[in-house]
Amino acid sequence: MSKKSQAGPRPTLAKVALFARVSTATVSNVLAGKGGASPETQERVRAAARQVGYRVDPGARALSRGRTTSVGVLVPSSVDEMIRQRQSFFWVRLVDAFVTTASDLGVTTSIVDESQAQSMIDSGIDVLVLLGRTDPYVVAQLSLPFGLPVVSTFDLPDLPANAPHHDLDVIAETVVTEFAQSHRKALAWMPGTASTQVDSWSRALATAAAGAGMSYLELPHEDDARSLQHAIGSGAAADIDAIFGLFRNPRTLIETLTSNGKTVPGDVAVIAQSEGLLEEVTTPSITSLSLCGFGCGEILATRAVEMARGEETELGTAPFELTRRESTATA
Repeated sequence: MSKKSQAGPRPTLAKVALFARVSTATVSNVLAGKGGASPETQERVRAAARQVGYRVDPGARALSRGRTTSVGVLVPSSVDEMIRQRQSFFWVRLVDAFVTTASDLGVTTSIVDESQAQSMIDSGIDVLVLLGRTDPYVVAQLSLPFGLPVVSTFDLPDLPANAPHHDLDVIAETVVTEFAQSHRKALAWMPGTASTQVDSWSRALATAAAGAGMSYLELPHEDDARSLQHAIGSGAAADIDAIFGLFRNPRTLIETLTSNGKTVPGDVAVIAQSEGLLEEVTTPSITSLSLCGFGCGEILATRAVEMARGEETELGTAPFELTRRESTATA
């Protein structure tokens, strides 16, 4: 017997209404996120929908509204701040590729901040994308239509991250392997102020370094000459011969190392996490690890559109690229 013949009938609004002891019109309004019903009734309807396994058909919902698929993107203030301060070109490129890819797939995109999020949702979207580290309180206050797919790039209390993500273990292994090829023995991780996942990066790098027989330490900095001088000049940094970190302008790091009597790559090999392009122009000799903002935007948009259309998707991983230059040349 085929799987199709074994499956029961698809749960309907009428069945949800029966279990919730309300009319089908009330069920329809509640699951569409429309007002009118009491909080108790809304919760009873949603509970009944979950109980019977009711799922909203994204294609039918879009068709009933007489429009194309629409993707809503919530960009929190933390991402906007990084973009405005030019600390991260990653997000600029991701958003650009996201919008372009969605358009190519025949989908409209709305991008808002926290203050406009509910209005965007109420206007009718087929999937919500939470971009960057969104405040859990903000998300908890949103009124979402039942069955609205949500794509989150960070873990939230009731929603684990379900967007394509970077495999930090693989990235750490790639970085450490690059250093190991030139026989480096002491790795320093310098995350800077714009890193949003310091703990996760630290664990992955410490594990990879231990596996390669390298010592490991963290040297936090504020991404300016003074704090870099303090970090590099500290006693803990005396024996490091490999640095991986996030720097607004890696040239400042090189100048700091030079002022402390260290040469690159003779004494210290350096890899900077950056998007390339502008950074390559300002410091063309620095080996860079790019998190590929354009590529991430493309695959994130593809996943969002597939979820909006009710298609089964594989999570996968986000791309990254190591570009080898003079700063990690064999000593």
